[in-house]
Amino acid sequence: MRDGYDRASQRYFAHVRTEMQHVSVDRASLRLFAELVGEGAETLDAGCGPGHIAAFLAGNGLRVSGLDISPAQIGIAEASFPDIAFRVGELTDLPLGDSSVDAVVARHSVIHTEPHRLGEVFAEFARVLEPEGRLFISFFAATDAAEHGRPFDHAVCTAYQLDPNVISSLLAEVGPQEEVRLVRQPGSDERQLPHATLFCRHAAVAD
Repeated sequence: MRDGYDRASQRYFAHVRTEMQHVSVDRASLRLFAELVGEGAETLDAGCGPGHIAAFLAGNGLRVSGLDISPAQIGIAEASFPDIAFRVGELTDLPLGDSSVDAVVARHSVIHTEPHRLGEVFAEFARVLEPEGRLFISFFAATDAAEHGRPFDHAVCTAYQLDPNVISSLLAEVGPQEEVRLVRQPGSDERQLPHATLFCRHAAVAD
């Protein structure tokens, strides 16, 4: 995944750099999330890619930092948005302290995670979130539970369809509880799979 996104970094940035400039359900959902989180909230863009989503969130009042596995993507983010702190890191080992952020945004950043490792990623999201903190997570949705974890070809590397009910349950096991679910159908110029978004609120889970 790292090598794939390093190689595709310039092409990927050219593809996504203007997406937040156009009215869309995705842009509206991120703006709503920023409003719910609240002005000045410390927010991690987990899997930030070239940083355009972090910049959009910062423009909507959040204090944002970004993390991505690809050094090339982080290089683009740092050059494009110098007022935002970016770093290289992995979702399974976030370089942040416990309860250190008010919100985590994971926009399509878990689609390449092998399904059996999603619990590790979600446990890290839960660890760094403040109590009552919020999580935004989006992904390509399976059309039924039987398709959860089904791989598909992606321009960079293998990706997986994920069932929203399974994702919601896995998150709840470590703390974040689903509050809002949005599933939209793909546009004509997108991969023909539904896009799911969950808004979650973090609740402590007893040891």
